[in-house]
Amino acid sequence: MTRLILVVVTLLLFSCQFGKDKATIATVGTNQILTCPYSIFITDSLAIGVYEGPEFVEGKDIAHQLSNAIANELGAFLKQSFLQKKYLKIDFNNAKVWTETPYVLGEFPDSSVRYSIVFPLIKVENPKHSFTGIEHRGSWIGKITEKDFKQWQKRMRESLIKGKDEWHLFKTKEGFAEYWLQFQHKDFEHK
Repeated sequence: MTRLILVVVTLLLFSCQFGKDKATIATVGTNQILTCPYSIFITDSLAIGVYEGPEFVEGKDIAHQLSNAIANELGAFLKQSFLQKKYLKIDFNNAKVWTETPYVLGEFPDSSVRYSIVFPLIKVENPKHSFTGIEHRGSWIGKITEKDFKQWQKRMRESLIKGKDEWHLFKTKEGFAEYWLQFQHKDFEHK
C-alpha cells in the first residue's frame, strides 16, 4: 500500500507540474482559489490530494486550500457512492497528512511547501456504518484548540450531521494542525 501511495503522489505531482506552466488564481464567488498545482485522485479504496507550491499568494493562504478541495471532491464521491449502494468510510487509523518544508509553516510566507493527504477508504456492508460527509477545521500554524474544534463540531451536528460522526487530529512537525470530521450527512438515510 505504501508503494502505491508513493507512485500515485509522484504521478499527481508530475501531472500538475508539467500540465501547466504556472499556478493560476481563479475567483469563485468571493473566494480566490489556486487552480493548479492541486492534484486529487479518488477511487473506492483511496483518496489522495497533493499540493506543491507557495504557501501564500498575495497574502491569501493558498496551500491550505488543498483541504477544501479534497473535502469537496471526497464528500461528493462519498455521497455518489452511497447512492450507488457502495458504502464507504475513511480509515482514519491509517490515514496520513503531512507537510514538507525546511521551516515552520507561516514563517516565510513566500516560500514553497508540499502538502499531502492520503485517506484510505474502507467498504462497509451496512449503510449505518458508512459516512456521506467530510469536513475539516484547522490551522496552517497550529492555532486550533480542541475547544475550538468541539464548538465547531457542535454547530456541524446542529446543521449537517444526522447520525454519527468520527474525527481525527493530524499534526505535522512544521506546525500544521487540522481536525478532519467524517459524518452521516442529514440528507442521507443511514439505516
